[in-house]
Amino acid sequence: MRKVKCFAALAVTLIASSAHAQAADRLYVSNEGSHSISVIDTQSNKVIKTIPVGQRARGIAVSPNGKRVYVALSDDLAMRESAGDRIAVIDTETGKVIAQYRSGSDPEQFGVTPDGRRIYASNEDAGTATAIDAATGKVIATMIVGIEPEGVAVSPNGRWAYVTAETSNTVSVIDTRTNKVV
Repeated sequence: MRKVKCFAALAVTLIASSAHAQAADRLYVSNEGSHSISVIDTQSNKVIKTIPVGQRARGIAVSPNGKRVYVALSDDLAMRESAGDRIAVIDTETGKVIAQYRSGSDPEQFGVTPDGRRIYASNEDAGTATAIDAATGKVIATMIVGIEPEGVAVSPNGRWAYVTAETSNTVSVIDTRTNKVV
């Protein structure tokens, strides 16, 4: 039973590295308890690198061009943003953390727009979502969404961001042109 819980808590993302110098695909797994990312070679099914990222590593996604892996990091402080609440940016070529972006309090999951220009993060304890410029790390907007927001997805055309909330049983729809909940 414990193994199932641990596995369910993992967030994984896969990128094809054909656009990079690497020859094989990579699987990136967030390890909340050990504050790290495991990089797994999908050809050999072996961990080839462990990247320390900071506080509790949670949601994880790859930029559309495959050059960056984004990881939601969260501290244990409720209802206030601290230096532990960030989106870490990993360069897939070097496997190093190259930036950490402000993301609002307690980021859980996030979605990246198809053009790679924006990140929409759910802020679980604050009941908000944060829009972040993926190039600069600047917070563009913070929007009130449902209670305990978790999942985030961006429509294939990038027009809408959807944020699910587990306690209010809602889906907030964000217009990405105006960064307003519609």
